[in-house]
Amino acid sequence: MLSEKTIQFSHEFASTFLGADALYRAHPNGDAIGLVIMNLAEGLFQPIKFADIDEALAHLLYGVSGGGGFVLLTGEIGAGKTTVCRAFLDQVPPRCAVAYIFNPKLSVVELLQTICEEFGVELPKPAAPGLSLSAKEHVDALNRYLLAAHAAGGHTVLIIDEAQSLAADVLEQLRLLTNLETAEKKLLQIVLIGQPELREMLARPELEQLAQRVIARYHLPALSVQ
Repeated sequence: MLSEKTIQFSHEFASTFLGADALYRAHPNGDAIGLVIMNLAEGLFQPIKFADIDEALAHLLYGVSGGGGFVLLTGEIGAGKTTVCRAFLDQVPPRCAVAYIFNPKLSVVELLQTICEEFGVELPKPAAPGLSLSAKEHVDALNRYLLAAHAAGGHTVLIIDEAQSLAADVLEQLRLLTNLETAEKKLLQIVLIGQPELREMLARPELEQLAQRVIARYHLPALSVQ
């Protein structure tokens, strides 16, 4: 059967995409079909399969507990990736800092700057007025933050949505960020969420090293009206 959290987020999904007149109720065979969306405007009950959302969330939570590397969640537009992400954020354990980036069309330095801003990393001042910090200066500051968080017993997760839009050099920089580690564990867990093109990107030979660091992956099938 679907979990209460999945039903809650599925309700929000229904309200968002079917409008204020859309309600939901648990289907008697919810473990097989998921939910029934009731479109009041048309007076119809439309069974939509949401069971995959629970499984995707389980993969996400398992991967994040793995202690470093990449977790991959893909799916077509409207497959429920946002629903899974919101459910995941609702279940983030204590002492887990999460940065969420939903505009990944950034250069390497811009992405590093955004990551530092999202985590609240204290950055050094530029060497001179008008100059920007280098990628290395951002990474060094982020590494200091991650080490301090680890020493305090914390866990750090970076979530990047629409990751199929990431440039190859940005993906390589993300791979290098997973090199930040102590003798015991890697310091940063990265969750990539995107459309099916993301899987095709990671299958390219030049991204083989990144693909090898994916410790958990799940593909959400498109939601279909039964």
